[in-house]
Amino acid sequence: MYWWSRLRLTAKRRTTLSDVVPHQRQVNDILFGSLNLHDFQELGRILRNLGPSFEHGAHLMEFILKRILAPRTRAGSSPNPSA
Repeated sequence: MYWWSRLRLTAKRRTTLSDVVPHQRQVNDILFGSLNLHDFQELGRILRNLGPSFEHGAHLMEFILKRILAPRTRAGSSPNPSA
């Protein structure tokens, strides 16, 4: 199960989303207009296969950031590396 399949929307956000759908459809028509049906289906397959990798990558980045930032926050310095 992917993280996006666990999302829940409030009634207000469902309304907002339904307001955006027609506009997003227009944008998608432009974004994917150069793909034929086979290419579009292949893109969908590729994106579905990337789902688990995306989740693992996101968890790894979260872990790395915690390791990098933890010593700084424990030492009382700013957690922002550029500060």
